[in-house]
Amino acid sequence: MVQPVEPEPTPTTAGMSGRTKLIAVAVVAVLIVGITSGIVYVLSQTPSSLAGIVKVGFSISLTGQYNVEGKNSLTGIETAANWINDHGGVEVNGRAYGLDLDYYDDASDPTNVVNLYPRIITQDNAQFLLAPYSSALTGAAAPLADQYDRILLSHGGSSNTLWTKGYRNLVEVLSPATTYLDGPLDWIKANHPTDKIAYLYADDAFSIVAGRAAVAHGQQLGLAMASNQTYPNKGTTDFHTQLNAAIAAGADDLIGGGHFQDGQAIVSQLSSVNWKPKVVSLLVAVTEPSFQSGLGAAANNVTGPSQWESAVNYTPALAATQGFTWFGPSSADFTTLYKSIHSGLAPTYHSGEAAASIFILVKAIETANSLNTTAVRQALAQMKVMTFFGGFQVDSTGLQIAHTMVLVQWQDGQLKVVQPANVAQSSVRRAGACARSGGTMADLGLVVADLVVGLMLGCVFAVIAHGLNVIWGVTKVVNVAHGEFIMLGAYGAYYLNVYLGFNPVLSVPVDAAIGIGVGFLFYFGLLHRELRGKDTITRETEMVTLVATFGLSLILSNAALAIFKGDAVGIRWAPETLAAGPVHVPLGGLYVAISSVAIIAISDLFLSRTYLGNAIRAYSQDIGAAQLMGINPTRIAAIATAIGFALTMAGGALLTVWLPVGITPLIGATYAPISFVIVVLGGPGKMWGSLLGGLTLGILIDVLPAFGISASIAVAVAFLVLIPVLLFAREGILR
Repeated sequence: MVQPVEPEPTPTTAGMSGRTKLIAVAVVAVLIVGITSGIVYVLSQTPSSLAGIVKVGFSISLTGQYNVEGKNSLTGIETAANWINDHGGVEVNGRAYGLDLDYYDDASDPTNVVNLYPRIITQDNAQFLLAPYSSALTGAAAPLADQYDRILLSHGGSSNTLWTKGYRNLVEVLSPATTYLDGPLDWIKANHPTDKIAYLYADDAFSIVAGRAAVAHGQQLGLAMASNQTYPNKGTTDFHTQLNAAIAAGADDLIGGGHFQDGQAIVSQLSSVNWKPKVVSLLVAVTEPSFQSGLGAAANNVTGPSQWESAVNYTPALAATQGFTWFGPSSADFTTLYKSIHSGLAPTYHSGEAAASIFILVKAIETANSLNTTAVRQALAQMKVMTFFGGFQVDSTGLQIAHTMVLVQWQDGQLKVVQPANVAQSSVRRAGACARSGGTMADLGLVVADLVVGLMLGCVFAVIAHGLNVIWGVTKVVNVAHGEFIMLGAYGAYYLNVYLGFNPVLSVPVDAAIGIGVGFLFYFGLLHRELRGKDTITRETEMVTLVATFGLSLILSNAALAIFKGDAVGIRWAPETLAAGPVHVPLGGLYVAISSVAIIAISDLFLSRTYLGNAIRAYSQDIGAAQLMGINPTRIAAIATAIGFALTMAGGALLTVWLPVGITPLIGATYAPISFVIVVLGGPGKMWGSLLGGLTLGILIDVLPAFGISASIAVAVAFLVLIPVLLFAREGILR
């Protein structure tokens, strides 16, 4: 019997088949990609009003030892190029050219510089070059500039020895290294001539020249030298031996340093040897906002030389009175443009000197009225120009002779220009009654400042421990590899910053999403086989998972060392400080603290107010009973583990605000023990216990040094708090 044929229904959007929807989505995606590609292509073409482009090539340290200085230099270069292009470009023979930047990350390695510059010149066709950051890397690029006959402007290499080798194309924009430490020594001579000086500086090309020049200048001034020490530029993180030697020699003041990482480490370790020098002046590091945000109150009274600060106002009028030709924006205009482009961050001197190299190059091209290397080189040799950065004039070797430096000092959380007197915002402060030393009395302002920093640090401690708390409290698994996942979260935030410009707070959702995936892999790869089908977690199961996660910890830490190497990296994210009376709160730390508390609050609401959260809590209390209620134990344990890993990696991202140059493959060894102590203090499985435990440790670690207790002893005291808790409150201090 023939069946009647049903009429085909008219297709509607609501009833669209899966295949049709897929085709529609694909068509829309192709259209979006096509339109976007067209827009990008059009925007990337040289505007019709321009005759062409001037390509400036360089390598810069976005990773490795000089990553902080390198990133700041790049942002300065980008700001200067933006200003030039917005003001008509580069004018040659009545025609305007756009400025195009061509750069690569040299990872702070001279070997990379040697490989990159030939590529920049021969393949990318760069017409002019900027040097990489640091004297060592500039020294690697200089012979190549002569080999390929390209102008090379140095904005971050100031060792005088570079201009003794006969390079014809190397031109210095900043002051030479021999003048860096004159300012603090001149001040000591004028105000405390009986002080004994300890010199401590790195052994790289720049620091050796600056350090030896300081020793010679001190001797010329008649200042007594207590000690004269150097340390390896690469890999030195422990300065206790050198600092103790300076103390033993009776030093009053500490002069030297090298670059950012070692400078910050030196100051951070002063308290652990119970020494507060009356004057501390260090190269490079002090001018960076992350120096203060990373050290907190310990940065107070530390001075350092600076090539430029926005408070030092060079003007066209000043240029005219001193016989200079003015070129480029004012200091205020440069600072405003820089902040508008770079998320409100203020320029540092590394930003200023790098930007000045662009302005000097453009002025030289326009003066020569040519793009020819020889003509531009002759213009540079004859120019006497002033920019927002200060004076520019070179001798016959290309060495800078017109630019002058200033001395800056951290005072109550603010970086102030303190020398020379005609541009000073404040006078030099010498460590006195308020300084930390071996005594037991502490200045109230320091205690309050440290208490605030301790609270903010404690919030971050809480969130990195929170992930461990969830996993431990629900699955009863002690994850020994917890520290390695904190480390991976920190590296995740770092690379999101390098490639996408994310700050630590913006990195949290991405890190958390990655953590969820990692958590599921962790559960089904390591835990599921041992936990499935069990109504209770036995000691045997705990031991198996303990050994498994210990093995995972070793694998991850060694793999990280192989992949990331041993160089410390970090994120430069230091928004302005918030002044509240004598206390200056770093806004970066405040934002991260608020984010940490919000994460804990959201997780608590999820676990207490949602069906899935209640299911997780039921599983943690009684697996068998949870099964009788229809709860799938495998699914719940896997989800809880994934949540725990999301929290852990999010915490690693937030932690980076306190590690401006401290992200290494080994940070897990520091923060895993802290996390375990926090969980025990607050009580495993207690969400707000993480916050209470974190605040307890943060306050103890940061406040005790205000009373003369060294940082290492403060950490030990914080850990000792665990003993009475284990004896009298085994469920944690939160009831």
